[in-house]
Order: sequence, then structure tokens, then C-alpha cells
Amino acid sequence: MRELTDILGQPIESRTDFNNWNSKSSCDTYLPNSPIYLKKINNADSEQSQKIGYFIERELKWLDSHEYISRKKEATGMSESKIKNDIQMIKEQLAKTKLNISNKRDDLAKGVYYQDKKNPVINIFKDGSRYRTLNAIDHEIKHAVSEQALETMDDLIKVFTSNYRKYPKINNKRVIDYLIPVETLGKWASKAPEQQVISKRIMDIMETDYGIKRGSKLTTDNLKKLISDLNHQIKTRDERNSDIIAMLYKMKQKHKDSYQSKLCEMVNNAY
Repeated sequence: MRELTDILGQPIESRTDFNNWNSKSSCDTYLPNSPIYLKKINNADSEQSQKIGYFIERELKWLDSHEYISRKKEATGMSESKIKNDIQMIKEQLAKTKLNISNKRDDLAKGVYYQDKKNPVINIFKDGSRYRTLNAIDHEIKHAVSEQALETMDDLIKVFTSNYRKYPKINNKRVIDYLIPVETLGKWASKAPEQQVISKRIMDIMETDYGIKRGSKLTTDNLKKLISDLNHQIKTRDERNSDIIAMLYKMKQKHKDSYQSKLCEMVNNAY
């Protein structure tokens, strides 16, 4: 990844002590006695089990927050009662969800969330890195505790009934992405559920590492600190936030010099 050092176009000017960086982040903070809301967890060690509880607690707190409800109401025009009804349905789906941690990979991703009305599943594929595994768990739990839990698996039906029809997403696809018939990174980076998860991941880092509460409106100056630190991660081949870096990379390719303002827009509108 050395050639990607300046991929985000932001010089490394951070004063962060990288020996301690992320010491309070989602990977290093958990509630020791946090309840587990999933139907079943398979093959998780004690640390992973504790972090799963912490990640779920954090997302449930977000669902019940004023910031989440107000952002969703503004974006979709939905009534507060309908939003709260959807929140309850998301929680009910979460209670049906199984989370499996496996050494065997059957997908290119580090983790996959399969939404299903009866048997939703999160599959996490360990790759030898503690941080990558924990961030994959965090990423997929964010999918599970969101509108994606209410989505149908039928792509045709989703065209008309998707819970993301009015989600304020950013188009990060370039011409080449339209020409290639298979999934591309640009297509992935343009999907509303992925932008929602990445935005929440960024909000978590801004809160734990920079003291800016999740749901607060961010400025481009706020995000420059994050980008500088992500560039340091790229330089040192630290892949704990590779999903965020991939999203920002595609945004920079598409939006050039305005990508930081687009990133700010994406995060500030996310719910």
C-alpha cells in the first residue's frame, strides 16, 4: 500500500501520538458486561464477544437518539411514529440474527451481512489481524442495526420499496463503473447502505479520537484531521480502517478537489 500514501490528497501533519492512537476507539473500548442481543454467536473468543456487545449497544443508542430520528425525518419526510416503528422492527430483526466467525472464507469481503426476514446472518472471516476482524464485526453490525435489516433480498422489489430510496447518498461512480457489468469499487462506494455504515464508522472515530460527539455537524477542517491520520495508516500499512480508506479513495477519484466537502456532506446527512 506504499504507493497509496498520498492517495487521499492530504499531507500527514497530525500531532497524534500514533503509539496511542485509537486507544479509545471502537476496537479498544467495550462494555465488559454488555448484554448480547443476537440470537446466537458462533466461534467468538471472549474479547470478540465483549466487543460485539459494545458495538450493538452503540448502534442501538444511535437508533434511539434525537439525532438519528431528526436526520431521517429530514431526509425522508417520514413521521416520527413511522421512524420509531421501523426502529422496533430493526431491533426485532437483530434478535433473530446469528453471527458466525470463521477461518474459512467464502466471500471476498472480510464480513457479510445477509438480511433475511426469518434468518438474518452475519458472517465474519478471520484473516489473522485482530483489528481487521474487529472492524469487520463493527462494520457488519452497523449494517444489521440499520434500515438494511428491513430490506428484501429481491432486487426487483427493492426498486419500488427499498428503505434507502430517499437516503441522501453521494454518487461516486465514474464512467468506467457504468461500463463494467460486474461489481466495482465505485459501485460499492455509491451504495446507500455502505455510505451509511462508513459514515457511522467515521462518526465513531471523530467521537473517540477527536472528542466530537456522534451526530454533531462536522466541518471539512474536522475531517482533515481524520484524513491526515488515515494517510499515516496507509503509509504504515495499518489496515484497520481499510473500508473507510476505500470509500474516501473512490470519492477522491470521482470528485477530485471537492471530495472533502462531499465527504462532509455524506457524513452530516447520514442516519
